[in-house]
Amino acid sequence: MNITRTILAAALMLGAAQVTGAQDKPAEDKDKAPASQPAAPIDYKKLKESLPETIAGLKRTEASGEKSGFGAMKISQAHASYAKDKEKPEAGTIELMIIDHGANKDVVQGIGQLLKFEIDKEGDEGFQKTLKIQEQPAMQQYTNEGKSGTLQILVSDRYYITINTTGLSADEFKKIGDELKLKDIAALK
Repeated sequence: MNITRTILAAALMLGAAQVTGAQDKPAEDKDKAPASQPAAPIDYKKLKESLPETIAGLKRTEASGEKSGFGAMKISQAHASYAKDKEKPEAGTIELMIIDHGANKDVVQGIGQLLKFEIDKEGDEGFQKTLKIQEQPAMQQYTNEGKSGTLQILVSDRYYITINTTGLSADEFKKIGDELKLKDIAALK
């Protein structure tokens, strides 16, 4: 399942290269009317407020957020940790992250291509597949050994959600995407 990480890394590098290339245009292009600038990332506090209190029956144990960037590449992100029993992580944990690339289409395009790539793989080790969750492109990966999973969702071609789980059954993992309020996230401004 490392192919997904390789594809994601390549997609992110493609997006970064497109942003960098756009900043390095020749002087004759500078005389043309400026293209519209990407929207600034949303305030991370709004992203943090959108983190659910519970997910898959696990309670939120921690929440944080931040804004960071370099040049034209700016992001806001919110992160939450969830646990069935904080003292017993093997009982089940979830790490949820929402990232806003500020509608920078060059960066988001790479992520979107990964999630739109058709994958449907299942074996004794687990499964990996792309699908739609609440009409948004997504990818699920689950490993039976260790009961670990990763869910990635691109909401409205802007918000990239990553969920990593441990200690949850495959059935519990598959239901996580349906619990998220993706329409509320898409409506954030």
